[in-house]
Amino acid sequence: MMDNSNKQRNRSPSAVKADSLIRRVLRVGDPWNATEVAAGLKRLYSAEESALANEAAGFPVVRQINLKPAQIMRETATSKDMEQARDDVERDLNALVNNNLLKDIQPELSGWANAIRATVSDGTNSARFALDSRQRDNTFAARRSLRDFARLARYVGALSPHVNPYYRRLAQSLDEVGSVLLVMLGEQLAEAGISGSGIVLNAPASELQDRRDAIMQTLRTLIGSKNTAYGNDEWPWGMAAYRELIQRLDRNGQTDLRSILHEDNMARLLDDLLDQATIDGSKGLRAMAASAQVPLQRLQRLFLAANRKIEPEAPPIAAFLSAIQLLLDAFVMGDSASRLIYISRPSILFYGLYGLSTPQGDTQVMLELIQRRGELAARLDCLLDCDCDQNTINAQILSDKALYDIDHVIDLFIQGQQVDGIPEYRMRAFGYANFIYVILNNNHNYVPQILNDEGDSITPNWEFGWEINRIFEKVVKLLWIDRNDLDAESVSLISTIIRTTATEALCQQLLSEDSWRRLVRIMAPSCRSPKVAANLIEAVVGQAMRQIDNSIVVEDAIFNCRNMKVYTPATSEESLDTITDEGLDLRVSLSRGSQG
Repeated sequence: MMDNSNKQRNRSPSAVKADSLIRRVLRVGDPWNATEVAAGLKRLYSAEESALANEAAGFPVVRQINLKPAQIMRETATSKDMEQARDDVERDLNALVNNNLLKDIQPELSGWANAIRATVSDGTNSARFALDSRQRDNTFAARRSLRDFARLARYVGALSPHVNPYYRRLAQSLDEVGSVLLVMLGEQLAEAGISGSGIVLNAPASELQDRRDAIMQTLRTLIGSKNTAYGNDEWPWGMAAYRELIQRLDRNGQTDLRSILHEDNMARLLDDLLDQATIDGSKGLRAMAASAQVPLQRLQRLFLAANRKIEPEAPPIAAFLSAIQLLLDAFVMGDSASRLIYISRPSILFYGLYGLSTPQGDTQVMLELIQRRGELAARLDCLLDCDCDQNTINAQILSDKALYDIDHVIDLFIQGQQVDGIPEYRMRAFGYANFIYVILNNNHNYVPQILNDEGDSITPNWEFGWEINRIFEKVVKLLWIDRNDLDAESVSLISTIIRTTATEALCQQLLSEDSWRRLVRIMAPSCRSPKVAANLIEAVVGQAMRQIDNSIVVEDAIFNCRNMKVYTPATSEESLDTITDEGLDLRVSLSRGSQG
């Protein structure tokens, strides 16, 4: 039998492209293995399987229609939970849409119903493919949309006392679906064999091939192997940068990295790396977790050796290094897989089966937040079971907003990447904690007067029960960032970053509330003022910003949030005008100084 390893050496670029095409289309690991290629062709042309079998056996080629029995999906506890949750949503939607008291806003409620049903369907379908990062993102997006509808339902319900129970039941059912989606993600990862130490790609397998092709294209541009010639007015930046890179590797004693600057060697390294990702199921991912670090380390060493080390800086080397970094980012091992498994699987199974120990750090904070969130939701559903005054309505609206923020924080902890120091998702969670801190410490030092419908200033007030206060205190304690816990040498810089990131999270809250003002005003009755509720939330958000940074002016901060603009650099003409104007001003001032 001929040795295929000799054939694979010194392959031309066309052969490399052909091998990559066979791997991608037929989903095989070795394009030189006839058995794998034959199996791949059968999968690709499954409709011709019977005809090919007849031809191989010497019978006439007759096309037959094979009717395969429908696959019956295995019922699990989570699938039954999702079925029950979806049924609850459907019942609650019908109760609202067909309610005689809400006949005036029936078109708006019908729009809600259609959007919610589509979101639930999309989230359920994508949660079944948790190994695909794009499908995981779609699931979290569906969960976010369901949270938004639940927040709107509670908001409108608080301002509609005669139908408040109907809105809150819908919000509760939407919360059920969002929670089951998280459990489905974790169960799919666990069913695929992904343990706490396993790798979950941050990019779909199909996109990995595109990132591989980007590296190859930028490498050809860098070394000058593309069939394009430099023009008379173009400088050979790529060739100069490539020469400087080769010399730098020689000086640093890293000549082994020069081998992967050859197109065939780079293609072989990348193809070997991505072969495991094309294998269906979790076995390829688990094999990749064990073998990918060696080729990834070579790419990382090349990136570190060339990044910002080449003089003069050249666009081709920057494009090449950006393509490498984009591929490396897909293999960053985050904490989302283990945290989803912590949510979905019983804790008695963590040791041994999933390679997980007792939850610690942010994982423990996430699990406790989930517990406190459930307690808070149960308490809030009973808050307005009365003919309540304005103060109780204020408490209901603010506490519902806090519940909505805690849901955001839970998703931040699930999806966030743990890094040394304080990760960004903790800084954003700190912004939400300040909102809860302000409503918890209700006094006039925190919340100023607000305007009512007539334009008069009123003093808002609210009061929670001791059980709700206790839950809020525990949540604030979990999410608070104390300056005493920061590095003493960089406390000033870190504090600035924390303030900026936390304030940005509050800005997003304010913009979300602004987008709902008109809708709430349409759907809520006129007996309870939506304007007062919106102004109250705006005032609390503003005071939370001041709580983070006492040097800011609340009115200016809110104005800046609502008037954010995309920064675009000045054009050449604008830059020349600026330089001319500055030069003219300088000459005028110098002439005046000489005259004086």
